[in-house]
Amino acid sequence: MDHKELLEACTSIGFHLLENGGEIYRVEETILRICRAYGAEQVEAFAIPSSIVVTIDYGDGDFITKTRRIRRRDIDLDKVDQLNDLSRAICRERPDYGVVKGRIAEILASPGCPFLWRTAATAAISFFFTLFFGGNLRDAAFAFFAGAVIALLGKWLSGAGANGFFITMLSSGAVAAMAVAAVSWGLASQVDKIVIGTLMNLVPGIAITNSMRDIIAGDTIAGILKMTEAVLTAVGIAVGVTVPMALLQSLLG
Repeated sequence: MDHKELLEACTSIGFHLLENGGEIYRVEETILRICRAYGAEQVEAFAIPSSIVVTIDYGDGDFITKTRRIRRRDIDLDKVDQLNDLSRAICRERPDYGVVKGRIAEILASPGCPFLWRTAATAAISFFFTLFFGGNLRDAAFAFFAGAVIALLGKWLSGAGANGFFITMLSSGAVAAMAVAAVSWGLASQVDKIVIGTLMNLVPGIAITNSMRDIIAGDTIAGILKMTEAVLTAVGIAVGVTVPMALLQSLLG
């Protein structure tokens, strides 16, 4: 694998790790290990949630650098696991660029978790968290329905090109509106339990955990960016719930 092919391969793996929810340390360490396995004397990898920069030097004074911008991020731990396995296989076997490129394409083409399963999981999470926070079976049953609705709404908004903040805000508003309406019409009894249980699907727990891990590990910039993203998500949830709930409660009494 020549210099340019190695740079393209390791940057591509790091890019897709970040895109699918991989941690900053994992991305940088993966790039360093792959490059050193192919004999690179000096490697510098810098990653933040929205960008990745890789520089390689083979000792001849000819540095080559590649930058990639991450515009879409999701959580797909299955793809992260497969990319991890691929990076370890690359370090052991040192295959040609064509083999690595083909394997990356196979991983990206894998279907992942079907949307029907994701919808069912979102609904089930809403159901059980509503019970956990003190709701009754009627509240939990309606939360199950509300969870399925926000999964479908999020899918539709994402396909329409909406960004994560507005998807979170609109999904939260939909939950609040449905909960208030359900209680007003006698379909459920506790608005707060339904809202809290359903919105647990939107709480940025992974982002908060990863941000603290990055800050502790010394990746301060990446940690602050992730924490800011988590705070904005929380603001989106708060705004999305407050406005429709206040309006509907005043209208419906």
